[in-house]
Order: sequence, then structure tokens, then C-alpha cells
Amino acid sequence: MIKRLFRSSRWRSIFLLLLLLLFIFFTFLSDMSYPYDPNLPFESEHVASLNVQPTEEESLNDFIEVYKLSPDYQADFKCIKTKTQPPTAVCIYDAWRDMYISHDLEQTGLWEGQVLSDIQEALNKDSSAGFIDVGANIGYYALIAANMGRKVVAVEPFLDSCYHLHRSAVIQKTCANIVLLRNAVADRRVIFG
Repeated sequence: MIKRLFRSSRWRSIFLLLLLLLFIFFTFLSDMSYPYDPNLPFESEHVASLNVQPTEEESLNDFIEVYKLSPDYQADFKCIKTKTQPPTAVCIYDAWRDMYISHDLEQTGLWEGQVLSDIQEALNKDSSAGFIDVGANIGYYALIAANMGRKVVAVEPFLDSCYHLHRSAVIQKTCANIVLLRNAVADRRVIFG
């Protein structure tokens, strides 16, 4: 009976349409947040060992947290060396938590090769140029620019990503080159709790 139904192109089309509708339905039900859920609990040793103090600039603006990276910060993150020039240490998330950037870095050692090439070309044209990384995430571009000897301002709202960027800067010995602002950039003011 089933074989006879599938011989008809009409029934095959109906079956495929039902499969497509089921796929769309389950896609909307699943959590498709990018790249991870920022509300996941942090592991206590990461929070407890973070030794970062707000600088005096923080009091000038209650909505931006400015941190000075401490070279003695320790955390147990998986860190890789990129296949970039110069090679740079980047602490990544587990692939289940960040299936885009961290996954690609772990598998290939690179992320958005053409974008990175354009950034490095621009930085190489002016040896005094700094770099601003808005939405730094784990700091891939910020860390590479800092490793090139540039002064960097990294802006990232998610605390766990700040921890990853901080640890990478410690490993790479580029803490002095990076100012980390824990803030979001948007068209309206949002206060993080």
C-alpha cells in the first residue's frame, strides 16, 4: 500500500510538504540563539579567580564598565593557537556552546580569513593605528591586533566572553595593549543587571 502511494508524485509531494512543515515547526521551537545562551551559569572557579578592578574612568560613566586586564588571571579554558600571522592564543568555548567561531577556530585555526586579511592590511599601512573591536566575543580580532603590537579597545557585553578574552591576553602577554569595555553598543541605552 505504501509503495503504491509513493509511486504517485502527488503523494510524494504531500509527504515532502509535511516533512518541511515539521522541520519548520521544530526549528521555531528550538533555541536558535547565537552563538550561545549568555544566561548559562558560569563555572565558579572562573568567577572567583577573576582579579579585575574597575578603573577610575568607570565612575565617569555609570553605564560602561572599564577594566584593566590583570596579567596574573588564571582560568581553565580550552585555548588554541591560530593559524594566522602572527599566531595568536585564543581561548575558545566548547563547540556545543559556540558552533560558529569557536568550532571553526578549533577545527581550522582561522575565522573569516578575508576579513582578518583586510584588517591586517589596514593596520600594516599605518604603524600608529589602533584597533577597536565592537562585539569582541572571545576577542579573535582584538587579540591578533594586540599581538601585532597595536593598542586595542575591545567592547563586549557578555561577561563569560570577557573572561575568555582576558585569559587569552594573559597567555599571549598582551594585557597592556588591551582596554576591555564590558558594554553593548546599540541605538538605545540598555542597563545590564
